[in-house]
Parts: sequence; structure tokens; C-alpha cells
Amino acid sequence: MKEEPWNSKSYFTKHLLSDCMASSVFDLKTWLLTLSKSKKKIGPLQWNRSVSLVAGKLNKANSMVDPLENLLSELEQFGRDNDRATAERPRKMLNITRDTGEFLAVLVRAMLARRVLEIGTSNGYSTLWLASAARDIGGSVTTVEKSQYKIDLAAGNFARSGLISSISQVHDDADHLLEGLPDDAFDLIFLDSERPEYSGWWLNLRRAVRPGGLLVVDNATSHPAEVAPFIARVKADPEFVTSLVPVGNGEFLAVRTCR
Repeated sequence: MKEEPWNSKSYFTKHLLSDCMASSVFDLKTWLLTLSKSKKKIGPLQWNRSVSLVAGKLNKANSMVDPLENLLSELEQFGRDNDRATAERPRKMLNITRDTGEFLAVLVRAMLARRVLEIGTSNGYSTLWLASAARDIGGSVTTVEKSQYKIDLAAGNFARSGLISSISQVHDDADHLLEGLPDDAFDLIFLDSERPEYSGWWLNLRRAVRPGGLLVVDNATSHPAEVAPFIARVKADPEFVTSLVPVGNGEFLAVRTCR
């Protein structure tokens, strides 16, 4: 059977549609280049039709971007705009940086941390990073926040994220929540709240993280004076091994040893 020439009208009619639908964005760029060279050979009408098909595929690929990624990007912009516009600290989002979010997600997956506690929800930006990783390993995140304003903001964002079944919101003071926790309740605890209060929470924090579990503290390098007393107390505890990681605003890590 005689093979069709690549530049025939029937070739494009029979093959371009199926190839286009199955190809990647990189392959589509190759198709566009091929089409640009073939305009004179296949005629303007067929060429225009082919370009329209490829352009449609490109638009479809662009529309398939992860909706969670879109939400994270939106919250990043909202946080920057909001924090520039307000001088009231309770109304600031004070979100973690994106690289910190990526770092937290890696920690959750690496540790198989299925029980995660976040102290300081804000608008839920950091919660989404933790919850997306926890969900992938069959876990969930409990996040505590005392501001009703931020509770409501976060609830709306969680409803849009597709992660709501992996997130439990708690409207409470962190010290009250910690006092009521059983021993070894969590695999990973992320602290991003009222830094001067951390030292007062320490005994309950150390009790709530399981042996082999991890405590992560944000702002260890951006606000060193505020977290120094807490860090000194953790470092002095023989049951914990610590490290300061220069990611984002500085992440202080403390692992409870299995002694």
C-alpha cells in the first residue's frame, strides 16, 4: 500500500487530529514549526485548520494546570498585597515562603508524617502545603488558629483546594489545645505563631511529638531574638537533636530521639 506523503491534505486530516490530542506541549511546538514550513504545500485553508487544531490543544493543556497550584499562587499574591496594605499585625497573613512550603511537603512525605499539627493557620497557605503531602500518604493536618477572621479566610480557601477532607480546623488558643493532647499525638508539629509564647508551650510540645517525630519552627533566622529562648531550651533537652536549615525565613528542626 502506497504511503501518504507527509504534506498531503489527507495526511493532516487523518493523522494530525489524533497526533495532536496525544502529544505533549513540547511536541506541539514541533508541530507548529512543521506547519509553518508546510503552508505553501498544503494550501492556506488546510494550513489554517491545522494551526487551529494545534492552538486548541495548547489552550486545553494550559487549562489543565493543577487547580491547587493556581490557588497557592493566588494566596501568595494576596498575602503580599495584604501585608503591604495593612499595618495591623493581627490582619497580616505573614505567610511562609514558597520554598518553605515545598520543604515542609518534602518533610511530611519523607517521614510518612500522617499526623500533622500546625500551630498558626493564618489564611491556610502553609496548611495547604502540609495537607497536600499528608493526603498523598493517607494522613491529615490539624491546624489551630485563635483569630476568627483568619479562621474564616482559611475555611474558604480549604473549600476551594480539594483538600478539605484532609484538614481539621480548630478555633482555640494553642496553649489550651496543647494541654489537652495525649502523649505522642503527632508525627510532625509546625510552629508558626506567637513566637514569644513558644517557651511556655515547650513541655506540652515535647510530650505531643512522638519519639522519632519532628518539630519545625518558622522564622528562626528572620526573627532570631524572638525564638532564641525557645531554641536554647530545645537544644538543652537531651531527647532532641536539632538543626537550623536556611530555607525561607529559617527553619529550626528538632527530632525527638527514640530513647
